[in-house]
Amino acid sequence: MSPAINLPRVLIADGDEDTRDLYEVFLVERRYSVEQAANGREALMQATNNPPDIIVTETLLRGIDGYCLCELLRADGGTRSVPIVVLTADARPASLERARKSGADVAITKPCLPEVLLREMEHVRQKCRAARGGSVDGPRRAVTRPGELEHR
Repeated sequence: MSPAINLPRVLIADGDEDTRDLYEVFLVERRYSVEQAANGREALMQATNNPPDIIVTETLLRGIDGYCLCELLRADGGTRSVPIVVLTADARPASLERARKSGADVAITKPCLPEVLLREMEHVRQKCRAARGGSVDGPRRAVTRPGELEHR
């Protein structure tokens, strides 16, 4: 019997089921274990009960929006160091800055191709692994257009 493979776990919080399913299929094919949440309350409950390796959330969630979700996750000892990727349809600098200040490690504007999401997820996970034991308040990133990175 072969040993169990520990796949990185990602929680995707998005109000659109098709979007969640699209990202899940793509990420599962790239050896991620994916959990879904349809709203902010569900995402918060799942994340705090069993913290994933990374969280992907959109800003416009029902119940608890993505900004507040980030703040709550950063305030919780069990999820404080979990990398967070925020997706937003609002490409204004103020919205991207709000995501960063709420605790997102990277903010990506929508629409976001699965390949761009995966690249940013892997970058954030690598950065967080390297900084483990340090502050989670390091530099945050914003992706203002698919494929274009703006370092903050």
